[in-house]
Amino acid sequence: MLRGLQLIVAICSASGFNIQVPPVKSFQKEDPLFGQTVIQSKHGVFVPSAVNGKLFECTLEKECVEINLHDEIPNGMRPVASVASLISEEHLLVMKTKLKTSEYFNGNCSLLSPAGKVRLAPDELVTSRDNNPSTHKAQRFDQDAGIEIAFVLDGSGSITREDFQKAKEFIYNCDFAIVQYGYEIRTELSLQENKEPDRSLKKVTEIKQVNNVTKTASAINHVLTEIFIPEKGSKKNSEKIIIVMSDGEILGDTMNLRDVLNKPEMKGITRYAIGEKAIAEMKQIADPDKFYTVSNYAALQDILSRLAADIIGPEGTDQGLQLQLAEAGFSTHLLQKDKMVESLFGAVGAYNWNGGVIVKSGNHAKFLNDSNNGPKFAYLGYSVTSAQLPSKTLYISGAPRYNLTGGVFVFDDSDKYVLLGDQVGSYFGSVLCTLDINNDGKTDYLFVGAPHFHHKGEEGKVTIYHLNEERFKDVFMELQGDSRQTFARFGAAIASIGNIDGDQFNDIAIGAPLEADSSGSVYIYRGVSEGFQLSQKISPSDFKISPGWFGQSVSAVSSSPSGHLCLAVGSKQSVMLFETIPVMIITPSINTDLNTIPLVHQSTTLSKEIKIKFSVCFNVKKGDLKAEETQPIEYEIDLDSGANKKRLSGCFDCFLPLEIKLNFSLGFNPHGAPLRILDPFKTTEIVKKIYFEKDCKSDVCNPNITLSDSEMSGTMIKVGETQSLNINFKFRNTGDSSFMTTLTLTYPSILSQQIIKGATCPLKTDNQIQCSLQPPVFKSGEQMNLLISWQPNDVKSDIKTFEIIANLTSWNNGTQILDTKAYPFSVMYFLPIQLHGTASPNRLRIEEGQSGNTRQIHFEFQECVYPENFKVENSYSIKCIMKELQKITIDADVLIHDVQGKSDKITVTGQYSFDETVYAAKDTLRNFAMEVEITKLQVVMSTGQIIGGSIGGFLLLFIFIIILIKVNLILKPAFTC
Repeated sequence: MLRGLQLIVAICSASGFNIQVPPVKSFQKEDPLFGQTVIQSKHGVFVPSAVNGKLFECTLEKECVEINLHDEIPNGMRPVASVASLISEEHLLVMKTKLKTSEYFNGNCSLLSPAGKVRLAPDELVTSRDNNPSTHKAQRFDQDAGIEIAFVLDGSGSITREDFQKAKEFIYNCDFAIVQYGYEIRTELSLQENKEPDRSLKKVTEIKQVNNVTKTASAINHVLTEIFIPEKGSKKNSEKIIIVMSDGEILGDTMNLRDVLNKPEMKGITRYAIGEKAIAEMKQIADPDKFYTVSNYAALQDILSRLAADIIGPEGTDQGLQLQLAEAGFSTHLLQKDKMVESLFGAVGAYNWNGGVIVKSGNHAKFLNDSNNGPKFAYLGYSVTSAQLPSKTLYISGAPRYNLTGGVFVFDDSDKYVLLGDQVGSYFGSVLCTLDINNDGKTDYLFVGAPHFHHKGEEGKVTIYHLNEERFKDVFMELQGDSRQTFARFGAAIASIGNIDGDQFNDIAIGAPLEADSSGSVYIYRGVSEGFQLSQKISPSDFKISPGWFGQSVSAVSSSPSGHLCLAVGSKQSVMLFETIPVMIITPSINTDLNTIPLVHQSTTLSKEIKIKFSVCFNVKKGDLKAEETQPIEYEIDLDSGANKKRLSGCFDCFLPLEIKLNFSLGFNPHGAPLRILDPFKTTEIVKKIYFEKDCKSDVCNPNITLSDSEMSGTMIKVGETQSLNINFKFRNTGDSSFMTTLTLTYPSILSQQIIKGATCPLKTDNQIQCSLQPPVFKSGEQMNLLISWQPNDVKSDIKTFEIIANLTSWNNGTQILDTKAYPFSVMYFLPIQLHGTASPNRLRIEEGQSGNTRQIHFEFQECVYPENFKVENSYSIKCIMKELQKITIDADVLIHDVQGKSDKITVTGQYSFDETVYAAKDTLRNFAMEVEITKLQVVMSTGQIIGGSIGGFLLLFIFIIILIKVNLILKPAFTC
């Protein structure tokens, strides 16, 4: 549910909540790491300038002011590693790291308080906890003068220009004084100048080669007299080293090398020599085992790591594997326990980078870790914080590489447990923040950042654990930024920023510094009773500035001069301060001189109209104005809100109450920033209802209208024959008046609405209508009839049974169901078909005595499909399976052997049938017979007559031939020439 709330709130976050945009102030430094860390101070925020080891306090009243740590910055000082503050006790803890043989990678801390300054070495708090810590600490800081190294650089002509450049590049990677010698000896970089790293490194690159003679002895003497002296920044108790870089023998030097090396000032100075020629002379200059030979100056980079290891000390000792590389102070935290201020120091490199946490309480210290066995590389101590419980204090530390998924270790006096991350490489635990949400002095939630959590890119995620039974057990909820930002690193910074909206719950700010192409964003989550809600997102695009990495650090800021809480956001080389706008909660009220309209005034006649007076009051629940402040309120009143037809005069609908709706907002401040802002999570709308007096038996009107008297015209429809399906509804209200009585009918798609009589029934959906019955009020004792007629659609369906659902409702007490009824009916499909046929020929004639003659007969049936033939009891049967109406022709060869009597017939009978559960047909002709009549002709036998006739015929023929001969003889002479 909480994640759903975040989505809803995100809609209004574009306009912001109560953090004013743009920032009221911005601070910039040239230091590229300025803004990487911001810590709340009493008057503003502390911002370390990591490169030069300085600490600034930035406030709204003035620019960033450097804090005097009362500490000299020795050579080799690394960036400020961490800063912690405890505002309630005005304590400030600043951690720095430095290079020294026994403290490589470990830090020196300065704890400032109203009582003064205390210097701490966290690693030695553990190693000396069985001894007297204060004595050991004093010895360490008495010796804390650093290492002073003087480079003696051969700039004579024997050095080529290329080799001279390589020598400079070698020195550039170190932190020393430089003396060059040739025809002259000069200091190129003093110890004092080396305290300004940027300037000293630039000066190394600008060294010009002096050439000519090689005065090595004089150059070494120059170091003793001009470099390692207090006037030039050298410390008496510092460790001093001379490194000579040369490629040839001494030439043109007036001083003797042996005399210089034996001077009293040389006592305690370690000498190194690097060269490629004059080996005997270089070995004389160097202490035993301190000479490095090179074939040429290109090999200097290979020597750098060996030289550094020799100066600083070996890493392979047992002590080095424990705390020498611990980076004690990588993270720091201050807390108050039993009226005592305790300090936590993260030591990520302890015990092969398994890590651990150093806890300092008074003069006692303890080391908390997982195990000393095995190289787990967990980085425990990467982040540290604490949780206050009623009976004890929990020490919490992140180990972002534990089990590869990351983990958070929770320690108490007798137990420890681990909260595991859920994704490899997410860096779960790299950022921690605890929150007392209700200011009761007890921790409620633990926020764990996993900025490298990835789906498509490194979107980041924050997991919230709720303290339950003094343990952080199950995940309470998870927070993620804009899912469209694939490389946001959401959760890279998390901070409790106090109760910025004044709702009694503290709020949280979460940075996503790489969102929007490294422009960055900060998400504000307001604390609520059930968890957290996203209330605002601040992005540089909101105020047209893009410093980069906006949100890499976040912190609350103590109250501004106006008394408003502020938020500090770190970005690349800058810190911005945002001021909050106090939240005002207004609870308006509407008062009327009449809350119920009597029955006598519920009429449409103007003579019975009634006048109602009302007043509006705005009560400020939170965010009262000061005496000199004025805040306008803009508001809008809607009379009879929501009604299609306003009932301001007369009354058509005297059932639903009259609504007076008020919407309000704060007016614009023409003189500057808004004085107050409304809480967007509180409503800015109220409604006052004026009710109508009801003519009912009790306070609640209970109508009695049923569907029992309704009738349906039939329970069977024949598609293709039935013209309509009707339901006749008869309604009578035997109870109290019913308001906005509605009949909702849902019917199948096989029906379409045709006729409605008695009410208005608009179509709600394709298969649903709603009928308003006697709107607006179906009064007690009234009755009405409603006829609804549907026409069947000529659509084939495999479903045989359907129903119409009727729901009768009213609005008397919300939506009230008065009655429900179903009207079932079945469906058949009408078949308007008849069977016809013809035979050709329809009559056959044969003569008596003839047999074995074959005749062809042609039969044709309409409305049939292709048949299959089979013989049944001396007759043939043809069965046709009809899928669509067709004709079929039957050609038969009939072999007639004999006919009994004078005539006979051949009969062909057709009959059709259908699935009578689906189809219906009238009393039509389902059978049809065709007959072919066979007639036999009688033959009479007359032999005498035939013989007599034949003889007479032959005689007649003979006579005719004689006549022809005679005629031919008579005519023949006529053709003679």
